[in-house]
Amino acid sequence: AAVGHYPEFEQGLVGLGRVLVAQGSPDLALPHLEKAASLDPEDDVAYFHLWQAHRALGNAEEEKRALAEFQRLRTQKREEERMAPIVRGSDRRVWRRGG
Repeated sequence: AAVGHYPEFEQGLVGLGRVLVAQGSPDLALPHLEKAASLDPEDDVAYFHLWQAHRALGNAEEEKRALAEFQRLRTQKREEERMAPIVRGSDRRVWRRGG
């Protein structure tokens, strides 16, 4: 597995955690997802799967924290995408309008 060879591979940790939750082993998924979130605290996907793992385990407080962080990061990411410039031609920039 990629995580065995590259233990700091954040996306691999998220993927492993996601699979473990889907297979009914959220307790085994937690350490991988927590490590992934610590490696990239801006990864909303890591927090989404961390939320799912805590929900499956009945960890209400941790579930709330992970969900809140996922929602904050997702909102931030959407706002950044909404405001991202669209590059047209070689040097013209047009700002994307809301929506």
